[in-house]
Amino acid sequence: MFDDSFDYKYCPILSISLYELTALDKLPDKDKALILPVFPIKSWVSAKKLSSALDKVSTAIGESRKWIVDIDYNDLLSRPIEKYRPVHHDIKKFTKPIGGYKNWCDFIKEHKQCIPCIQLTDLNEFDTQLRVLSSLKRGVVVILRQSDLESKVHEIILPKLRDTTNLLIILDFGKITRQEIYYKEQILMYLQAIRAVLPKANMSLSSTSFPDSFGGCHRGTNSIYERALTLSLKLTMTKPKGSAMQLLTM
Repeated sequence: MFDDSFDYKYCPILSISLYELTALDKLPDKDKALILPVFPIKSWVSAKKLSSALDKVSTAIGESRKWIVDIDYNDLLSRPIEKYRPVHHDIKKFTKPIGGYKNWCDFIKEHKQCIPCIQLTDLNEFDTQLRVLSSLKRGVVVILRQSDLESKVHEIILPKLRDTTNLLIILDFGKITRQEIYYKEQILMYLQAIRAVLPKANMSLSSTSFPDSFGGCHRGTNSIYERALTLSLKLTMTKPKGSAMQLLTM
Protein backbone atom coordinates (compact mmCIF):
# COMPACT_ATOMS: atom_id res chain seq x y z
CA MET A 1 0.00 0.00 0.00
CA PHE A 2 2.79 2.43 0.91
CA ASP A 3 5.57 0.94 -1.16
CA ASP A 4 7.19 2.38 -4.32
CA SER A 5 3.73 2.73 -5.89
CA PHE A 6 2.66 5.36 -3.35
CA ASP A 7 1.04 7.83 -5.75
CA TYR A 8 -0.89 10.01 -3.31
CA LYS A 9 -0.07 13.71 -3.20
CA TYR A 10 -2.22 14.82 -0.30
CA CYS A 11 -3.16 13.27 3.06
CA PRO A 12 -5.70 15.68 4.55
CA ILE A 13 -7.03 15.08 8.05
CA LEU A 14 -10.77 15.56 7.61
CA SER A 15 -13.76 15.64 9.90
CA ILE A 16 -16.80 13.43 9.49
CA SER A 17 -19.05 16.44 9.02
CA LEU A 18 -21.63 17.49 6.45
CA TYR A 19 -19.48 20.29 5.02
CA GLU A 20 -16.22 18.38 4.65
CA LEU A 21 -17.82 15.22 3.27
CA THR A 22 -19.90 17.25 0.80
CA ALA A 23 -16.77 19.04 -0.41
CA LEU A 24 -14.95 15.71 -0.81
CA ASP A 25 -17.88 14.18 -2.67
CA LYS A 26 -17.87 17.05 -5.19
CA LEU A 27 -14.23 16.54 -6.17
CA PRO A 28 -13.56 15.07 -9.63
CA ASP A 29 -12.42 11.43 -9.62
CA LYS A 30 -8.98 12.42 -10.94
CA ASP A 31 -8.44 14.54 -7.84
CA LYS A 32 -9.80 11.91 -5.46
CA ALA A 33 -7.25 9.47 -6.87
CA LEU A 34 -4.48 11.72 -5.52
CA ILE A 35 -5.94 11.96 -2.01
CA LEU A 36 -5.54 9.54 0.88
CA PRO A 37 -7.67 11.19 3.57
CA VAL A 38 -7.51 10.59 7.30
CA PHE A 39 -10.87 10.38 9.08
CA PRO A 40 -10.91 10.24 12.89
CA ILE A 41 -14.22 8.42 13.38
CA LYS A 42 -17.03 9.93 15.38
CA SER A 43 -20.81 9.94 15.31
CA TRP A 44 -22.74 11.20 12.30
CA VAL A 45 -25.15 14.01 13.35
CA SER A 46 -27.91 12.31 15.38
CA ALA A 47 -27.36 8.77 14.05
CA LYS A 48 -27.26 5.99 16.61
CA LYS A 49 -25.06 3.54 14.69
CA LEU A 50 -21.42 3.82 13.68
CA SER A 51 -22.28 2.39 10.27
CA SER A 52 -23.97 5.71 9.39
CA ALA A 53 -20.67 7.60 9.67
CA LEU A 54 -18.74 4.91 7.78
CA ASP A 55 -21.31 4.89 4.97
CA LYS A 56 -21.06 8.68 4.62
CA VAL A 57 -17.27 8.50 4.26
CA SER A 58 -17.43 5.68 1.70
CA THR A 59 -20.00 7.57 -0.36
CA ALA A 60 -17.90 10.75 -0.35
CA ILE A 61 -14.52 9.19 -1.18
CA GLY A 62 -15.88 6.36 -3.35
CA GLU A 63 -16.77 2.79 -2.39
CA SER A 64 -13.59 1.32 -3.89
CA ARG A 65 -11.14 3.87 -2.49
CA LYS A 66 -9.03 3.41 0.62
CA TRP A 67 -8.97 5.86 3.49
CA ILE A 68 -7.07 6.13 6.77
CA VAL A 69 -9.10 5.66 9.93
CA ASP A 70 -8.30 7.01 13.40
CA ILE A 71 -10.35 7.74 16.54
CA ASP A 72 -11.75 11.18 17.34
CA TYR A 73 -10.95 11.33 21.05
CA ASN A 74 -12.04 14.97 21.29
CA ASP A 75 -15.57 14.04 20.27
CA LEU A 76 -15.78 11.53 23.11
CA LEU A 77 -14.17 13.79 25.69
CA SER A 78 -16.36 16.78 24.84
CA ARG A 79 -19.58 14.79 25.27
CA PRO A 80 -21.01 13.98 28.74
CA ILE A 81 -21.29 10.20 29.07
CA GLU A 82 -24.99 10.50 29.93
CA LYS A 83 -25.49 11.90 26.42
CA TYR A 84 -23.74 9.00 24.70
CA ARG A 85 -25.67 7.20 22.00
CA PRO A 86 -24.90 3.57 21.04
CA VAL A 87 -22.37 4.85 18.48
CA HIS A 88 -20.34 6.59 21.18
CA HIS A 89 -20.21 3.46 23.32
CA ASP A 90 -19.00 1.52 20.27
CA ILE A 91 -16.22 4.03 19.59
CA LYS A 92 -15.32 4.14 23.29
CA LYS A 93 -14.60 0.38 23.13
CA PHE A 94 -11.97 1.05 20.45
CA THR A 95 -9.99 3.22 22.88
CA LYS A 96 -9.52 0.38 25.38
CA PRO A 97 -5.91 -0.86 25.15
CA ILE A 98 -6.63 -4.37 26.46
CA GLY A 99 -5.12 -7.14 24.31
CA GLY A 100 -3.21 -4.78 22.05
CA TYR A 101 -6.31 -2.68 21.37
CA LYS A 102 -8.18 -5.83 20.35
CA ASN A 103 -11.52 -4.07 19.77
CA TRP A 104 -9.83 -1.53 17.48
CA CYS A 105 -7.98 -4.24 15.55
CA ASP A 106 -11.16 -6.31 15.15
CA PHE A 107 -12.97 -3.25 13.78
CA ILE A 108 -10.19 -2.67 11.25
CA LYS A 109 -10.29 -6.31 10.14
CA GLU A 110 -14.01 -6.01 9.35
CA HIS A 111 -13.65 -2.88 7.19
CA LYS A 112 -11.33 -3.65 4.31
CA GLN A 113 -11.36 -0.12 2.88
CA CYS A 114 -9.79 1.22 6.08
CA ILE A 115 -6.04 1.72 6.59
CA PRO A 116 -5.38 1.76 10.34
CA CYS A 117 -3.73 4.32 12.57
CA ILE A 118 -1.89 2.84 15.54
CA GLN A 119 -3.28 4.05 18.87
CA LEU A 120 -0.65 5.57 21.16
CA THR A 121 -2.45 6.20 24.45
CA ASP A 122 -1.00 3.03 26.02
CA LEU A 123 2.45 2.20 24.67
CA ASN A 124 2.54 -1.04 26.68
CA GLU A 125 0.19 -2.47 24.04
CA PHE A 126 2.10 -1.05 21.07
CA ASP A 127 3.94 -4.21 20.01
CA THR A 128 0.85 -6.44 20.00
CA GLN A 129 -1.23 -3.86 18.16
CA LEU A 130 1.50 -3.31 15.57
CA ARG A 131 1.85 -7.02 14.92
CA VAL A 132 -1.88 -7.50 14.32
CA LEU A 133 -2.37 -4.41 12.13
CA SER A 134 0.76 -5.15 10.08
CA SER A 135 -0.52 -8.67 9.38
CA LEU A 136 -3.50 -7.18 7.50
CA LYS A 137 -1.05 -5.92 4.83
CA ARG A 138 -2.99 -2.70 4.18
CA GLY A 139 -0.30 -0.37 5.44
CA VAL A 140 0.16 1.10 8.91
CA VAL A 141 -0.14 4.78 9.83
CA VAL A 142 1.37 6.50 12.86
CA ILE A 143 0.18 10.03 13.61
CA LEU A 144 2.59 11.96 15.80
CA ARG A 145 1.12 15.13 17.22
CA GLN A 146 3.14 17.96 18.70
CA SER A 147 2.45 16.68 22.22
CA ASP A 148 3.88 13.27 21.22
CA LEU A 149 7.04 14.91 19.92
CA GLU A 150 7.47 17.15 22.94
CA SER A 151 6.99 14.19 25.33
CA LYS A 152 9.44 12.14 23.21
CA VAL A 153 6.92 9.39 22.47
CA HIS A 154 8.53 9.11 19.04
CA GLU A 155 11.84 8.09 20.60
CA ILE A 156 10.10 5.08 22.14
CA ILE A 157 8.11 3.87 19.16
CA LEU A 158 10.31 4.64 16.15
CA PRO A 159 12.84 1.86 16.87
CA LYS A 160 9.92 -0.58 17.18
CA LEU A 161 8.90 0.28 13.61
CA ARG A 162 12.21 -0.57 11.93
CA ASP A 163 10.97 -3.89 10.55
CA THR A 164 7.57 -2.55 9.53
CA THR A 165 6.95 -2.23 5.80
CA ASN A 166 4.19 -0.14 4.19
CA LEU A 167 4.55 2.56 6.81
CA LEU A 168 3.27 6.14 6.75
CA ILE A 169 4.28 8.63 9.45
CA ILE A 170 2.15 11.78 9.73
CA LEU A 171 3.40 14.71 11.78
CA ASP A 172 0.31 16.64 12.78
CA PHE A 173 1.02 20.13 14.09
CA GLY A 174 -2.65 21.08 14.11
CA LYS A 175 -3.45 24.78 13.88
CA ILE A 176 -0.43 26.94 13.18
CA THR A 177 0.29 30.66 12.99
CA ARG A 178 3.08 32.75 11.50
CA GLN A 179 5.22 31.85 14.53
CA GLU A 180 5.51 28.16 13.53
CA ILE A 181 7.18 29.16 10.25
CA TYR A 182 10.12 30.40 12.32
CA TYR A 183 10.29 26.98 14.03
CA LYS A 184 11.27 25.39 10.73
CA GLU A 185 14.59 24.18 12.11
CA GLN A 186 12.92 22.33 14.98
CA ILE A 187 10.36 20.70 12.66
CA LEU A 188 13.18 19.80 10.28
CA MET A 189 14.99 18.17 13.19
CA TYR A 190 11.98 15.95 13.87
CA LEU A 191 11.69 14.97 10.21
CA GLN A 192 15.36 14.12 9.97
CA ALA A 193 15.26 12.11 13.20
CA ILE A 194 12.42 10.00 11.79
CA ARG A 195 14.18 9.57 8.47
CA ALA A 196 17.38 8.46 10.23
CA VAL A 197 15.56 5.62 11.99
CA LEU A 198 13.04 4.79 9.23
CA PRO A 199 14.69 5.72 5.91
CA LYS A 200 12.06 3.96 3.78
CA ALA A 201 8.97 5.21 5.58
CA ASN A 202 6.64 7.63 3.83
CA MET A 203 6.19 10.89 5.72
CA SER A 204 3.55 13.58 5.65
CA LEU A 205 3.52 16.94 7.39
CA SER A 206 0.07 18.15 8.38
CA SER A 207 -0.99 21.58 9.63
CA THR A 208 -3.61 24.22 8.99
CA SER A 209 -4.02 27.96 9.37
CA PHE A 210 -7.60 27.97 8.10
CA PRO A 211 -9.43 30.50 10.27
CA ASP A 212 -12.29 29.62 12.61
CA SER A 213 -13.95 32.77 11.29
CA PHE A 214 -13.10 35.33 8.63
CA GLY A 215 -13.15 38.39 10.82
CA GLY A 216 -9.95 40.41 11.08
CA CYS A 217 -8.57 39.42 7.69
CA HIS A 218 -6.26 41.96 6.12
CA ARG A 219 -7.96 43.41 3.02
CA GLY A 220 -10.15 40.34 2.80
CA THR A 221 -7.28 37.86 2.71
CA ASN A 222 -5.78 35.40 5.16
CA SER A 223 -2.21 34.08 4.89
CA ILE A 224 -1.84 30.32 4.34
CA TYR A 225 1.02 29.71 6.75
CA GLU A 226 1.15 25.94 6.23
CA ARG A 227 1.97 26.49 2.55
CA ALA A 228 4.90 28.74 3.45
CA LEU A 229 6.11 26.22 6.03
CA THR A 230 5.88 23.28 3.64
CA LEU A 231 7.65 25.08 0.80
CA SER A 232 10.40 26.15 3.15
CA LEU A 233 10.94 22.59 4.37
CA LYS A 234 10.86 21.15 0.85
CA LEU A 235 13.64 23.49 -0.17
CA THR A 236 15.72 22.35 2.80
CA MET A 237 15.19 18.59 2.72
CA THR A 238 16.44 16.07 0.20
CA LYS A 239 14.62 12.87 -0.57
CA PRO A 240 16.69 9.75 0.17
CA LYS A 241 16.67 6.84 -2.24
CA GLY A 242 13.99 4.29 -1.42
CA SER A 243 11.71 6.63 0.53
CA ALA A 244 8.62 8.56 -0.45
CA MET A 245 9.09 11.81 1.39
CA GLN A 246 5.76 13.60 1.42
CA LEU A 247 5.60 17.06 2.95
CA LEU A 248 1.94 17.90 2.70
CA THR A 249 -0.56 20.23 4.33
CA MET A 250 -4.04 19.65 5.65
